[in-house]
Amino acid sequence: MEAVFESGPEGQQIFESFTPGKKRGLIYAIARYKNPQTRIDKSILICENLKRQILDPKALLKS
Repeated sequence: MEAVFESGPEGQQIFESFTPGKKRGLIYAIARYKNPQTRIDKSILICENLKRQILDPKALLKS
């Protein structure tokens, strides 16, 4: 997730504004996937949704 945020600092700024619990929840949501490529894809999806101002945790993982 850090590598994705390095390429898109806008998403990182929004992520950093979240409470520690919400940050942890998003990290756990990504970590539950076993396949590394799926983790990368979900991280990119979350970053893009944050840039679109989609802040609902359930909606962040949907395309």
